[in-house]
Amino acid sequence: MESYKQALGMIETRGLTALIAAADEAAKAAQVEVLPYQSADAGIVTIFLTGDVASVSAAVEAGAKAAERVGVLLRSRVIANPVNGTMAMILHKSKSKTVVPSVAVSPIVTVADWLVRLKALSIHELRRQARVLVNFPLTGREIVRTSKQDLIQVMLPILQKEGEQPL
Repeated sequence: MESYKQALGMIETRGLTALIAAADEAAKAAQVEVLPYQSADAGIVTIFLTGDVASVSAAVEAGAKAAERVGVLLRSRVIANPVNGTMAMILHKSKSKTVVPSVAVSPIVTVADWLVRLKALSIHELRRQARVLVNFPLTGREIVRTSKQDLIQVMLPILQKEGEQPL
């Protein structure tokens, strides 16, 4: 079997906020490519990273720590030189999406990027994200009583200020 010449890193979390924090921290820790995330049931989401083995290992370690600080880290793993079939499976799932190379500084995310991503979430997922967002000004009871549009308006400046990647 032929091997892929790079490593594959995976970070799996419960909820997008922890995953976004993990992806951001991983991208800042090492020169890796961050592939689009994939989601499963019950809020389980996974981000995939590729690059050389040392970079992916460092990125996964940094990303996993960030996910633990922000939310729930389920598991993380690095596979050195995965077989082509494994990479084809991951890349096939992501082929319709753009692969975003990481850089030492987070890319600029516009309000329009955030708005599109936040509007795509259900009101329940949006409320879950609001509850785990650091420095969110509303209490749990206020979050439940707030409309989707109003939650988005409160979340946008916080997310832009923190410079995080879109959900």
